[in-house]
Parts: sequence; structure tokens; C-alpha cells
Amino acid sequence: AVKAGKDRLASAVAMLERVDVLHRFISPTFPVLLRADALWAAAEPRQARYLSAKPLSEEERALGEDGPRQLLRRLGKMLQDLDERGRLAPEPKPRAEALLSGAAATAPASVYASATSETRNRGVPREMARQALDDHDFDVDAAKRWLCGVGTVLARKEHFGVDSTEEVEAVFEKTGKDAAAVVSHFETVAEVMDEVGSRLPAVGRSDVVLLMGLDGEGCSSAGLVARVCACLRGLSRIFIDEGTLLSICRAAAPTEDDRRYICECLHRCALSEAGQPVSPEPSELSEDPAEANAERVMAAALAYMRKVSEVQVYLTTFPELDQPSTRAAAAALDTADFDSKAAGRLLRDELRKKRQEAMREAYKRKLEEYKNGTLSVSRVSHDTLPGVPKQAPA
Repeated sequence: AVKAGKDRLASAVAMLERVDVLHRFISPTFPVLLRADALWAAAEPRQARYLSAKPLSEEERALGEDGPRQLLRRLGKMLQDLDERGRLAPEPKPRAEALLSGAAATAPASVYASATSETRNRGVPREMARQALDDHDFDVDAAKRWLCGVGTVLARKEHFGVDSTEEVEAVFEKTGKDAAAVVSHFETVAEVMDEVGSRLPAVGRSDVVLLMGLDGEGCSSAGLVARVCACLRGLSRIFIDEGTLLSICRAAAPTEDDRRYICECLHRCALSEAGQPVSPEPSELSEDPAEANAERVMAAALAYMRKVSEVQVYLTTFPELDQPSTRAAAAALDTADFDSKAAGRLLRDELRKKRQEAMREAYKRKLEEYKNGTLSVSRVSHDTLPGVPKQAPA
């Protein structure tokens, strides 16, 4: 046991010596590197994985190159670039050092912890940078792009109100891995929440994200915050009014799909005056421009959704037909140029055609079963199977 302990100690000492040599060899080129970075690059499982992905050439071997050196250079290049762009969080001073530095000597631990957190939020932590290089198979450009987008948001997740890494990753993929677009998206969400979202009842951050996601490629980014705020104000007023909900959803407890549908209608009316089905002016508009804009958007959206509801109510008078979804009724209303009566007739005729086609298909299947002998005559209506002789009564 004593011998084994000495062997482990000797191995640890040899490892630290290799790390020290590696750090002193590479750090003059990349001063941003720390000994902890050299220790990360010297880890045997990591260097084996690196050499498997990026084998050394014969020339590199002849020059004395090895996996840890190349890996540390890659890390140094990435960290230095991040540091020059202000994207790398400065290393917090050890607590003992901080307590010896002037006024900090009397600062309570909570103040020190807060200051450390604030400092680290200025950029991505070094540990995150190393992990990103690991996760992206040591591709510096891919790791740096991820860090400048996803990493920047995650490093300030308390400020942005981010609940999960998956949410940020999804936006990263949606924007084509555009780091600036990712940060801009979450900054806008935070701005809307600060402006109105946190003060409005019955709405929250998920609604802001949903409304922003409705902006497609053809939507202008100009006035995005004002547009989303107007929709959010309208959504809040709709959801706290049970009578309004009943008039457009025919239910006091709407589903998540109903919520998305309402958001889509509000967004449509906020996006463009030209695309609004109706533009009724409320009898009295608020003097506040933002509130007045929200009232106009909500009035137009409610008028549209009530017309959709009229189409659905009309079709309930035909119980033999499959009742259409809200979106099917909305599509019919758009086709009929926002005439709810014409939309109802159009959708009724379409549903009748579908029902007749379904009945014909069912008839064909039963007839085929009869011809194959798998369906007895007694199970088939003679009124719907012409040419089949009736059985004489027993």
C-alpha cells in the first residue's frame, strides 16, 4: 500500500511537471492561458480524442509536436480572440487575495460573491469556453460562434430570464447559428418583459417568445418591441375577460392551441394595417400612444376572431358534418374576403363533399368485402348495394 501510494504521488508530480513545461512553452504566444488550461489540454483521454480527430502529420511529429501542444494552442487562440473582443469573463480573484486588497478586507462574503458574479457576467467563463471546444470536436470557429451566441446568453441567464439551455440552442439553430441574432433575440425578450410583460396579468415570458417567433423572414424588425408590447397588452386584456374569451373561443378555459391562435390574430393585426380584416376604431382611445396602439390592435383582432366564431356557430346547425377547427374556419373566412356568411357556406359545402367521399369509400370497402365472401348479405343494406338479390325471409 505504501509503495502504491508513492507510485501515485510520483505520477502526480510527473504530470504537474509536464503541465508546467507545456504552459511555459505555449503561454508566451498566448498570455491569456493559465496553468489550469494546460492541465485541461494535458488530460490523457482528451488528447487521445483530439489525436483521433486530428492526427499529427509526419512533419509535425518530426518537429516534436504532440496533442497537448496543439490543443493548448487552439484553446489559446480562441481565448485570446474572445478576450480581445471583450467576450471572456475575467478570472475572479481568490477570496484570500481579495480580502487583502484594501477596502475588500472589510467586505462581507455576500458582497464579494455578488461582485464576482457581476464580473463573470461580462463575458463567458473560461470553463465554458474549454467545454465548448470539447463539445465542438476542437473546432475553434464553431466553438467561438457558439460561445458568442449561446454562451453569452447563458452567462447572463438571470438577466435574460432564460429557463433552459435547450431554449437558447433552439434559437441558435433557428437563426442559422448567427451569434449576434441570438443575443439580440434575448435582449428584445428582456426589453419587452421590462417594459410591460412583468406588470401585465395573465401573460408571461412564454407569450413574448411566442409572439416574437411569429415574425417571419418577411417581417420588418423595425418597431418589433412596440408590436410585441401591443399584442401582449391585448392578450392580457382578453384573458382576464371571461366574456370575451367565450365570444371567441366558446370556452372560459381556452387550451394552449387557443392561446396560440389568439396570439396569431393579434400579431397579424399588429403587423400591418393592410392585412387587417377589419379596423374598427374603439369609441375612446387612450391618450398614451402605446396604449392607443394596443387598443386598435385588440379591436381589429377581436372583430376578426368573432367572425371566425360566427362561422363555427353556423356549422353547428349541421350536426351530421364534422365540425371544423378554429383554423379551418379562419382559413375559410380569409378565402371569403372576411364575409362570415359566405365563409360558412363555403366550409359547409367542403365538409359535405368530404362526408360524401368518406361514405363512398366505406361503400366500396363493404362491397369488396361482400364480393370476397368476408361480409354476409345480411350485414349490408340492400338500399346501398344495388344488384344484390334480397334473401327470402325464413
